[in-house]
This record gives sequence, C-alpha cells and structure tokens, in this order.
Amino acid sequence: MGRQYDEALIGAISSRSFITEKRGLEVQIRPVPDDEREHVLDPRILEVSRKKMRNVSMSPSWTSLIGMRHRPDKPTYRLLDGEVQRDEILMEAADRYIDLFVWTPPNHKEASPALVYLHGGAFMAGNVLQFEHQLEFIAEKSGAVVVYPEYRLAPETAFPGQIEDCVLALDYVREHAADLGIDPHKIMVAGDSAGGSLANACVQLRGAGAVAHAFEIYPEVDLAGEQGEGYEDFPAIADQEDVARFRIDHLRDSDGPMVELCAHGKMSPHDPLISALMLEDCTDFSPVTIVTSEYDPLRIPDEKWATKLRSSGIDVEVIEYAGCDHGFFDHFGVYPQSEDVCLLMAEKLKEMAAQ
Repeated sequence: MGRQYDEALIGAISSRSFITEKRGLEVQIRPVPDDEREHVLDPRILEVSRKKMRNVSMSPSWTSLIGMRHRPDKPTYRLLDGEVQRDEILMEAADRYIDLFVWTPPNHKEASPALVYLHGGAFMAGNVLQFEHQLEFIAEKSGAVVVYPEYRLAPETAFPGQIEDCVLALDYVREHAADLGIDPHKIMVAGDSAGGSLANACVQLRGAGAVAHAFEIYPEVDLAGEQGEGYEDFPAIADQEDVARFRIDHLRDSDGPMVELCAHGKMSPHDPLISALMLEDCTDFSPVTIVTSEYDPLRIPDEKWATKLRSSGIDVEVIEYAGCDHGFFDHFGVYPQSEDVCLLMAEKLKEMAAQ
C-alpha cells in the first residue's frame, strides 16, 4: 500500500507556505494542504484525535511498557520509487553492542553526506520498525547514507545511557566514514521529540565539527519547564477546540512521569544535556533546523530555543506545521506532513552535498 492521501497535497503544502513573525522570531508556516482556514486541525489528524478522545485506552499508559512500545495506532507505509539497500551492524560499545541500521540508496556517490537519525518516544519507546519507511525514503530522495542506532531505553536504562549510545553511534559513523562511503565533515544529526533532545546532546558533546547540521522535529528542550499554562498560544476554531486541547493536555500531563522514569535520580531535568534550553553558551552550536507543530505544547519552548540560538549568532530555520500536533512524523504515508518533513531533510542533505 502507498500513500493514504493524494500526492498533490505535498505540492500544496510547499506552494502555500509563507514566512511570518512570532515573538520576534521568523517562522516558515507550512499550511494544512486542503483547508485554507486559519487555526484548524489537519482533517486526518482531527479524525485520529477524535477516535482517541472516544477511546482513551488508545493512548499508552506510562505504567505499561508494552503499551508504550507497541503502538498499533501508528501504521506507516512504504513510498519508495525503487529499492534502497539496508544493512545491519552490531557496533561494539564497551560492555554491550548497539544495533545500527544503515540505508544506502542506489544513487549514492562516495563521500556523500550522512544522516544519523535518533528516534523519539519519550526516551522509553520507538524502534526501527516505526521509522524505517521514513529513513529509506530520505536516503532515496537525498542520495545520502542514513544511519539509525537502537539506543538503550528507559526505564531499564536511565539517563545518561541513551545519550552515551547516541554519541557512540555518531563516533562510529565518523570513524568508519570510508567504509560507509560518506564525508565525515558532512554529518547531519536529526531526531524527533526525545530524539531532538539527543541530537542536541550530540552537538554539545562532540561540537559543530562533528555535526554539520542538526535537524530537530518538535524537540524536547526543557524537561524541567512548563509548556504554557493556558491555551492562548493554541487558538482553534470553535468546533475543534475540544480536540486541540485534548491533544495539548495529553502531552503536558506526560512530562512528570517521563522525567521520573528516565532520570531515576541520576540526572537533573535542568541539565543542558537533556534540556538544551538550559545551555548557557550556544555560540559554538551547529546550524539548526527546528520543526514545530501548531498544536504541540513543545512549540513554546522550541521557539524560545530557536530565539536563544539566533541571539548567539547560530544559523537557525524554524518551520511550523499548521494544524498538526505532537507526533505527526510517526504517521508516514498517512499524514502528508510527515512526507513533507522527509523531503525537507532530503533537500538539506543535498545542499550539504553541494557545499
């Protein structure tokens, strides 16, 4: 099965995008492709969200690991034009191994850029099966090599275990650049949600010399903070207001348990390695693309993070998907915005190849 939507919607997202200013921050708005009204949920997201409101059990419980890690409500679809080679590498790391998945497209040229993708899932969920269709698609569209590490998950492994695994995976890619056919100076590290937090940690620990670009999809940048106390930052049309607030509240309510299960007393939520917004000196940070969603409470700290980076002289691009909520990237082939983000990442990798 292919796309669950008309491919023309991808073109509509791109052609109708525009630049605006929010709190002094320049933001590119990627609109709902088939509804020109302001402050409306994407119709596909609206349908899924209403189902979740009727059946709250569709949302995972923080006390059930199997509920967190097995998400039958998040199908993805393969959108490849051809075939992309996938290899699996067991990378040795001190007292353990880290499973790496590597996609090499048929149009790959030696010394290409590489993407190291760090998955989201509240540091407790996510695996290659949830992201393989996105990553092989990015590889095909960009001609770049894509690497995905299965880092250890909480609560079995508390912080900083996840950070350690991701940094070691980045080190492996750099050290084996010749074997992978990539340029070690053209590595983009990307991640969604918790993966965005891990991408920021990689930049902090290895520097802009190791990470040529960070691509962050609704990243978690402030585990200790509040994502806005009211709804004034999330206006919605009257007959969708209850759905928008349901999605916003669901994520807000999850932060406390997530911090407790992941940190386990070993790291403070104020530590910049897990809350990049706490970083005092950003002057040596990599260039960054930050993707946000209109109905995602993480959008507020993400905009603050972008402002902080820009005020430090860092090249930052902020892209907001109107009508979307947190987690839309998971639904590849179901939501056109997920495909659009993959195309943006592919374009960034092609730009890096040309530099």
